Amino acid sequence: MLVGLYRAEILAIVEDRPEYRWISWVDPKSPTIDFHVPTTFGKFIFAPN
Repeated sequence: MLVGLYRAEILAIVEDRPEYRWISWVDPKSPTIDFHVPTTFGKFIFAPN
């Protein structure tokens, strides 16, 4: 299954609004993360316990 996982870190609060840095679990090989490009997706492989 192709999945995109992302995390947001709050860097600062400016004028009551948070500024985020987005982190992808897969290196998208681009200067900024764009959630609409296939390079931010990775494979989940499900295995029995």
